Amino acid sequence: SGGACTSSISTPSPPSGNSSLPFGWMKQMSWLAARLFRVLGEATRLRILRLLIARGELHQAELVRRLDASQSRVSEHLACLSWCGLVTVARTEGRRAYYAIADPRVEDLLRLGAAFLEDNAAEIGCCPVIEGEE
Repeated sequence: SGGACTSSISTPSPPSGNSSLPFGWMKQMSWLAARLFRVLGEATRLRILRLLIARGELHQAELVRRLDASQSRVSEHLACLSWCGLVTVARTEGRRAYYAIADPRVEDLLRLGAAFLEDNAAEIGCCPVIEGEE
């Protein structure tokens, strides 16, 4: 998963034996978590993930057809999802790559998000702060 990132960012390990976490650790983890939610915060990427969860694996052309989106746009989203470790090329047939979910925790993340939305959809749907960011 992931590409050749020039940054030295890694998931910091929490300090052991200390009930209060240092500010630097919390700041880096918050930044990384915000980036994860940005990856998940795009509707087409979520639809790609849901299709791959439902179907197991799909070729990019099939994703383009099912999403009714351009090939270049789907390719861009797959590149992001692959880079971030959410999808992977499960197999290839000649030049055709078939994509699949890379980590079973992706399905857990989406399931938790859907459960949260069951109780908070109206509030999230009309949040004025988010509205200004779209």
